[in-house]
Amino acid sequence: MAEDSSSSQSFLRRHWEGYKEFWGERFSFLDNYSRFIKRDKPLPSWSDSDVEEFIASDPLHGPTVFPFFFPVQIYLICLLFI
Repeated sequence: MAEDSSSSQSFLRRHWEGYKEFWGERFSFLDNYSRFIKRDKPLPSWSDSDVEEFIASDPLHGPTVFPFFFPVQIYLICLLFI
């Protein structure tokens, strides 16, 4: 019985390693972005005032951010009253 479990682990491990290798080759372009994705120190989170300042300061992208930012604020306020 112990042989069966060790052989099944090696069977699963072999297929898992093959799976990782297969997809690793296809997504190797993500290595170019690893310095942005895998940071040592995470980016600071934005406060509400930071978002509002960005909306006011950027005439092109600011109005695009507002429709997404406002419902999130409403949702968070509703969570406080639940």
